[in-house]
Amino acid sequence: MDFSRNTSNREATYRLNRIRHETTGIKTTTYRNMVEEEGKAIQRRIETKSEEALMSNGFTRNGELSENVGFKPEESRHIEIETIVTAMSELTIKQCNPTDYELPEHSINISADDVCVKRQTEIRPRIENDEQAKRVNNTVIHVENSDGKYILNAANLFCTLKILLGFLFNVFVV
Repeated sequence: MDFSRNTSNREATYRLNRIRHETTGIKTTTYRNMVEEEGKAIQRRIETKSEEALMSNGFTRNGELSENVGFKPEESRHIEIETIVTAMSELTIKQCNPTDYELPEHSINISADDVCVKRQTEIRPRIENDEQAKRVNNTVIHVENSDGKYILNAANLFCTLKILLGFLFNVFVV
């Protein structure tokens, strides 16, 4: 399945058949279906693991807070204003509002993007207006903190946010 990361299905099947010394080996569509099934299995496992993390931390499978849990968020940690003012004077910064800066080692940056792209096809239609272009929609969430960068991907915003919550509980909650 390593071939699926950086080559087309046609090139990957050619390389795979050449490695296996077969002339009538795996077909392109069979290879594509295998890669898609493997991707779906990975996505199902990610969703299951996220649901388990949610349920073990007092949430329902849908990401809603259970009523019987006394959930209290942590206090936010900020840089002291005196430290900001001192840094501003050392760097000769004159115009700045030195309020409410978070400590980078205690913060997590999260950004979400809805992505819509044209679906790739094996064979292009001969007449341009013959077939309507199909679109693939998904949501990508980028998570970054002092430990590293992570990318989460799912079919829609709700599913991706559920995965994000599970991910945050698995990785950052002790």
